[in-house]
Amino acid sequence: MQLRPSYQYQSRRDAEDVTERLREALHEPNAPCRGRVREGRIELIVNDEKPHFWAPELRARIYEEDECAVIRGHFAPKPDTWTMFLAIYAATIFSTGVGTVFGLAQWQLGSSPWALWTLPLGVAGVCGVWLGARMGQRLGADNMGTLQRFIEDTLRPDED
Repeated sequence: MQLRPSYQYQSRRDAEDVTERLREALHEPNAPCRGRVREGRIELIVNDEKPHFWAPELRARIYEEDECAVIRGHFAPKPDTWTMFLAIYAATIFSTGVGTVFGLAQWQLGSSPWALWTLPLGVAGVCGVWLGARMGQRLGADNMGTLQRFIEDTLRPDED
């Protein structure tokens, strides 16, 4: 599983044309997405009145490669959701490390190493966060498809 699934699209148009077409498509009244396109970067989110907590964003670069425009980026949760997951991972790993060192010290001193319980609890915590991220990706899969289709539908019509 990828924490941040990647996305890539290649167009026969140049990067400037791709940028302008995406910008125009975002300004249409019934656009399925909203976001920004500027200076070779694109940020897209699904245009929902009430986006759910797991709603993904697509952040990508637009650049020229071999006379084609390439859009390459990642799907990720909103920055506050992403920060929360990283903070939970960091806190879990840190507290597990401290508890394990304390438990080993207790064991070396001949005391009951009760603090070693942080090791299996920490592993369970990391697995829980991983499962939460996996569940979030499943809940946001439809939105990821919407973001992907928006780019492909905007850029594909005249290419064939």
